[in-house]
Amino acid sequence: MKFGLISKTLRSGVSLTKDEIRSFIDRTAHFRDSSGSVQLPPILAQITLTTASRSLQEKELREKLETTFGDLYHDLDESFRPTNLRDIAQRKIIQIYTGIITARRFKRKERTAKKCFGT
Repeated sequence: MKFGLISKTLRSGVSLTKDEIRSFIDRTAHFRDSSGSVQLPPILAQITLTTASRSLQEKELREKLETTFGDLYHDLDESFRPTNLRDIAQRKIIQIYTGIITARRFKRKERTAKKCFGT
């Protein structure tokens, strides 16, 4: 934990966060509209999720953090939502993580087989 909190690491996080926000704006349909207005709460929630994932999650999950994942996370986090919506969101998020874990295990097995059999 000590190494993650040194000033050099924190400074590098600023540029990563800035890059992630710019990338989010470039790829998000809300910002392609010429009206000049967006609904900030869902957008800020998505930006927070995206930027936090940059430092806390690995590449596979970050690639899946399109607005769908943000919407699922929002549904899961929203305590006033009907239980069935939270359950659906939870199941879909579990599927995303399970898919990532399964792919990692498969890749690890492939690497092990290549090392053992030289293929």
